[in-house]
Amino acid sequence: MKKISIIIGVLSALLLAGCAGNKESSSLPESTTPMIENDTVSFPDSVQTTENSTTETVTVSDGSSDEIEFVHGDPIDKTALGSFVYDSALEFVKSDAEYNGLNILTENAEIYDIYARSLALSRVVFGNGDGFPSENFGEGVTFNDLSQIKVNGSDNFSCSMVTYDSFYNALTDVFTSETANQMLAQSRSFYEYEGALWITAGAGYIDTKTIHEEYEIVENSDSAFDIRITAYLVDDSRAEEYDPERADEYEKQTLHYTMLKTENGWRISDFPVYSFSADEVRRVQIAG
Repeated sequence: MKKISIIIGVLSALLLAGCAGNKESSSLPESTTPMIENDTVSFPDSVQTTENSTTETVTVSDGSSDEIEFVHGDPIDKTALGSFVYDSALEFVKSDAEYNGLNILTENAEIYDIYARSLALSRVVFGNGDGFPSENFGEGVTFNDLSQIKVNGSDNFSCSMVTYDSFYNALTDVFTSETANQMLAQSRSFYEYEGALWITAGAGYIDTKTIHEEYEIVENSDSAFDIRITAYLVDDSRAEEYDPERADEYEKQTLHYTMLKTENGWRISDFPVYSFSADEVRRVQIAG
């Protein structure tokens, strides 16, 4: 059974300090990478602060503002921020090649690499807190050691110790910018503040409907590459094993993983994600 996690909550426990800095240093640097709010893309503009206060108002270019409260720790030291890496997430998906379709791409190194990286980054974006590569936090630092802020009185975010720009650039090295923005909007689990990437964690979702998947290359041209995924569904995959002799009896869902050749190389333009509603959880294409 293939297990897939997605963030569906936020961490409410107070976290220990991991990002340190000067409280009086509170202006945001100019940035060309977007911040996702309310399913729209906005850009950092300015920060207004009150001396000796732990609460700041962040104003973005669309005119809206966020209230930032330091739940634990001081404003960050920007010089301590590193660049986002995800080697552990990449190694994890490569070890699962039999179940995620990587094993059908071994003859095309370029497509194999971009597909593997997209699987790893999807796990980071849509995984729970454990899905974020802990190697970014620093040696010996765990998620529970990170500094934390509260946004608008309710949403808790922890400092990942990497720059937001490096994280966003990692996404657009693999996905089209439109797809990367859609991922961040749907996840709603990342926040840019003081140039740093802040992250949430919460309960994970386990796919209990998909008992088996099959992968097939249906397009392989100079401009596009498409993998068709056939998912075999049951009421509860935890209660039974897939039986190939009964393949025709299962309910099936067809999904696609699509890559396009752009001026910057191959990029993922569409792939399946989980959609949550009051009535059901189902997989849909991120491009709609």
